[in-house]
Amino acid sequence: MDQYLGEGRFIRQESCPSHYGYVRLVAEPATGDAPFALLWQVDEATIPAIFADEVRDGVLQSLAEARWATPLRVAIIGGGFHPIDSQHRDYREAALRAMRQALALMAQESPE
Repeated sequence: MDQYLGEGRFIRQESCPSHYGYVRLVAEPATGDAPFALLWQVDEATIPAIFADEVRDGVLQSLAEARWATPLRVAIIGGGFHPIDSQHRDYREAALRAMRQALALMAQESPE
């Protein structure tokens, strides 16, 4: 099955307040009845679980914007965290960017 890598960064450390969110994901077509599955494959040091809801929201926002109807399985496989600068909204934006990238790759390879 084809897998599509997406990487999203939302890093603004020169401003106040600073922002740091980094998400790496892999998306692939899913089989079965579920239209969407999110797999959390990172440890607490990579992306703390307190940001999981925002990551999910960013992925779902990207799917809604693209009007994506094909069932997908998305695995969060990496990223980054800053103990001071990381905020919830940073991970929503990073996940949104990562999913947009993965969807763009999927769209390039899909038959017309």
